[in-house]
Amino acid sequence: MRLWLLCFLTAACGSNVTAQNTPSDAGVDAPARPRLETTDLPCEVDAILGRACHSCHGNVPTFGAPMPLDRRADLLAPAPSDPGKKVWQTVKDRVHLAPDAPGRMPQKPNLPLTDSERAVLDRYFEAGLPSATCSSSGADPKPPTVSCKPDVSVRPSSPWTMPKATRDEYVCYGFEYKPDLKRHITGLLPKIQNPKIVHHILLMQADGPVPSKPYQCDDFAIARYRMLYAWAPGVGGYELPEQAGLPSDPGGTHYVVQTHYNNTLSLDGQTDDSGFDLCTTDKLRPNDADILAFGSAKFAIPEKARHDITARWVVPSGFGDLYAFGAFPHMHKLGTYISTSVHPKGAGTAIDLGTDPRFDFSSQFFAPLPNVKLSPGDVVETRCVWENPTDRAVTWGENTDDEMCFSFTLYYPKVVTKPWSWGSPAFLSTTEVN
Repeated sequence: MRLWLLCFLTAACGSNVTAQNTPSDAGVDAPARPRLETTDLPCEVDAILGRACHSCHGNVPTFGAPMPLDRRADLLAPAPSDPGKKVWQTVKDRVHLAPDAPGRMPQKPNLPLTDSERAVLDRYFEAGLPSATCSSSGADPKPPTVSCKPDVSVRPSSPWTMPKATRDEYVCYGFEYKPDLKRHITGLLPKIQNPKIVHHILLMQADGPVPSKPYQCDDFAIARYRMLYAWAPGVGGYELPEQAGLPSDPGGTHYVVQTHYNNTLSLDGQTDDSGFDLCTTDKLRPNDADILAFGSAKFAIPEKARHDITARWVVPSGFGDLYAFGAFPHMHKLGTYISTSVHPKGAGTAIDLGTDPRFDFSSQFFAPLPNVKLSPGDVVETRCVWENPTDRAVTWGENTDDEMCFSFTLYYPKVVTKPWSWGSPAFLSTTEVN
């Protein structure tokens, strides 16, 4: 499943461009540019770029960003994505895109610029980018944090070395956690070791052991494993609600980390062993948390056609109340829209469980939810829309040439009814074409 994402993820700053006129020569890991004490940008412009852009487009670009944005010369340089334009022109175009439009900057899950911030940049661009003097706001971005104290480090058995000639690489490794007694995971903290090449990173759970030495992921990783968390630039750490924790038993829990590397600048000799730090406790919370998938596997998208379905799953009468607290809507490259909502039994207003109205395969996200209650008899609806320009019909499948309509959802308490699997709601749903 190449080029999919996170973020709460998956929403990173790097764009799908070819590096040109970058601050370091192609293939050379150049030293950092001197940190500016003052900048030649107006203070109000520097403040906006610092808040919204410098986490990736800083003094030295990180997370796949092709250029910095902390000096006037950076804005006046040819745009890496379109050498016929200046960088400031592409900045102007992309900050004015609709909040849910593909390519909008800052990318999801980061908030778009406000109207007043866009107006400040517009006035500066229309004035011809005059030089100024201001104390620089170009500080290094703060790393993600959590309030709990991590005690487990999820890392590979050896670092990954990024090939110089490879732009994009998806790399997986496994990690076995075997505590002496049952523990609950209460917090997840991404630890990014080499921001020059890391684009985003995922934490998943497997049913069996996975090699601890990093390897190129196959195309079925997300379908095979269960999504727990996704990080991308602009996202912090994550702490579970106090009512629940992800269980880790003495028999062992099998985790999988997938990292998307983006070597935009063709740097040589770059290594990385990024992963996650986990907060765990032996003071067990009231509930075990788990993950399930809403949606459908029963669809066939006709060739050269738009296809629109709604899948419905009724919470079984034998269940108690469930509480959803995080969602990751997931489709493949033909997907354009996905939404999930719960409709309470009888009267009641539908509650959103994760919506992406302009789905973009390269910019997917994880959405925290405010402990949404799902009671027996409630109906969970997932709508998926695809645009298929190809000459073949497309059905559900694990490969990116197939399609999906899943919303991976974290919830508690964990369902222990037999038979039950994380995919039961999606595979047991009823599906109709809209």
